[in-house]
Amino acid sequence: MRFFLAAIIFVLVVAGCGGPQPKVMRYTNQTFSPTDHVEILRTSIPDRQYIEIAEISIKVKKGNKKSAATLLSEKAAKLGADALLLMGERSVGAVAIPVGEMVFAKPIREIYGIAIKYK
Repeated sequence: MRFFLAAIIFVLVVAGCGGPQPKVMRYTNQTFSPTDHVEILRTSIPDRQYIEIAEISIKVKKGNKKSAATLLSEKAAKLGADALLLMGERSVGAVAIPVGEMVFAKPIREIYGIAIKYK
């Protein structure tokens, strides 16, 4: 039993070492060549026409909140985006953490944006 429990803990620790990776939900089947620079748009939608390529999101943890936009823009560049519309932060659920006879809920948050390609 101890070996089984140790194996589970080992797998969980190893899985968590890589850091958060951006998730992609594609909006189109079109593919584009990677770009060198992605403009990050926080408050305005561009006046130019564009195609929405994908929604990109990443889980927010204490240490990565400031670098989350950078990770999202790097992923957008790989998809061939010209710009990233940062949409904000949202809740995607919670994890229940048992402590004695009580249970605490730790919210899971993510930052997300829409990768776009100008026409």
